[in-house]
Amino acid sequence: MANLLILSKDLPYPLDSGNTLRVYHPCRQLAKKHTCVLVTFGEPGRHVEELENQGIFKEIHLIRPPDGPRSFRRHLRWSNQHFTKLAMPEFYAETVRFLEKQIRKHRSDVVIVFPDILTEFVESLTNVRKIADNCDSTTLSYERYYAHQKKKMSTRRKLSTWLTLQRYRNFERKMADAHDRIVSISPADLDKLKKLNPASAHKIKLIPNGVHAELLAHAGSEPPIDNAIVFWGNLNFAPNHAAVQYFYHKVYQPYLSSQKIKWYIVGKNAGPAIQAMAAADENIIVTGFIESLYDFAARIPIMVNPMQIGSGLKNKVLEAFALHRLVISNALGVEAIIGAQPGTHYVRAEQPIEFADAILNYMQKPLERKKIGTNARLLVEEKYTWDKIGQDWNRLVEELTATGLGSSAVSFEALRRRA
Repeated sequence: MANLLILSKDLPYPLDSGNTLRVYHPCRQLAKKHTCVLVTFGEPGRHVEELENQGIFKEIHLIRPPDGPRSFRRHLRWSNQHFTKLAMPEFYAETVRFLEKQIRKHRSDVVIVFPDILTEFVESLTNVRKIADNCDSTTLSYERYYAHQKKKMSTRRKLSTWLTLQRYRNFERKMADAHDRIVSISPADLDKLKKLNPASAHKIKLIPNGVHAELLAHAGSEPPIDNAIVFWGNLNFAPNHAAVQYFYHKVYQPYLSSQKIKWYIVGKNAGPAIQAMAAADENIIVTGFIESLYDFAARIPIMVNPMQIGSGLKNKVLEAFALHRLVISNALGVEAIIGAQPGTHYVRAEQPIEFADAILNYMQKPLERKKIGTNARLLVEEKYTWDKIGQDWNRLVEELTATGLGSSAVSFEALRRRA
């Protein structure tokens, strides 16, 4: 058994976003074998108490970010490696001291940061192993966003996006120097990180997301909603927003609106552009956040996933697979799901007419939908349950704690003297 200190950017509860899922479920699995202490940024509230009652963490500590002004020096950075140190140096120093105190108190063996942008808080810590969850490579996401939107950008926006890309690229190039292991979520993200860190490629490991047992045990009893499709996710997340916009303008309006196909857009933070779609067409229904998402999604025969930008693994696809739903997606939307084959586990569509034809075709073929949905469910059961993913996280911790600390462990005092 190891003592783990988890540093998370956000409180990993409630489970209403990909960010919280990515922290909560690995920690829940790690807590089965190890002792976990959580340090996170935020304010106290009922969600903290609810998380405490689940018994995953021995202790939960909240750090409140300061409200004061940020130093102008942050604008002069060429990397995001030390953003907080530049912007709020006193807060940065206080946070590092607090982490040192917790490591001594709990005799921590391993520090895990979710996500890797928190690296600056742990890179100087000594006598402890370090793991960073990169999850989605921000470099890859911004490269794709820049390529997709470049022609539509103003010169100012183009320069701003290019600068942001360079800052993340320079950060991810140095990330492996500060950690014993880096965790990535998909083959594409893994490949990008290895190219950025060729000398440390052996440190970078692939651990995807999974689905939880409650979803696998789901047994919907509500009647189906015929002649309908669904998309779900956080709607102000840029890749989801871009996917909805693309589908509306390129697929729904020209091909599906006249067929009276109902399109349910499910998720929080739907902005004016998405709300306007529903106002213009009575068959587009923007539901907002739905507490019982799986009960609802299980009633709709087809889930569409027309991703245009972004990287990483689409939790919505795994969830739809687990619900035996037919997923119609482009290659980008399923690139992270190893083993997913078009025609077997999902239906692939790249061009707008291909999406429309697939939807209209499979809407009339319930037996074929069921066959593909069953195959997708079996793939999830084989590779993508949190119990199986948890084994990977536990092996990673056990691998690190089975060996002594390497020469990369430099004392904090020594680093401070150098500074």
